[in-house]
Amino acid sequence: MYQSNNLSYIILLFFLLLSSILSFVISKFSFEFTSLPQLEIIKILVKLQNLLSLLIPTTIYVFYLITTKIMFEIYFKKFNLLIFSKIIAYSFLPIFINYIIIFIILIIFTYKKLNGVIGINDFEIFGVKFENLNVYFTYSWVFFYIIFSYLIYKRFRTRVKDSIIIAFLPTIILISIKYIFSFLQSYF
Repeated sequence: MYQSNNLSYIILLFFLLLSSILSFVISKFSFEFTSLPQLEIIKILVKLQNLLSLLIPTTIYVFYLITTKIMFEIYFKKFNLLIFSKIIAYSFLPIFINYIIIFIILIIFTYKKLNGVIGINDFEIFGVKFENLNVYFTYSWVFFYIIFSYLIYKRFRTRVKDSIIIAFLPTIILISIKYIFSFLQSYF
């Protein structure tokens, strides 16, 4: 049992690391196809953005781990870090799959662009255009929340309402704070 748990955590950490690498590569690819001015400050900002994209999956993972711990302790007073790290990692599967799909699409686009076959506005694969990729990324986040809520519900036998609150409330609070700050910033 102990070796099985170690192996599953190693696999989950591998997927987290691979998600971070895919995020970095996708960010790097996407900036190569934009027509940004070739100013030195723009190049520095693009490199900074690429490096930050490497941290996005890990940061999101830690955010959900911490906020889920807080929410779960408010509701049930007990929290198992190892179980929740698995639940969050399994919930990230739709996002990981989306990263892989975007990566494959970018490879195909790069191949066609290098051969002079296609431009960015003309590119379409399986009915998906570049401008639609954001929609699919949103769908992957919806599936993340569905899986996250379901796994909390199933593993801890909570009420459906409680599992949805535990999964959604931290993100809703974070988005609300973001909008409050942007609202206040517009006045100052």
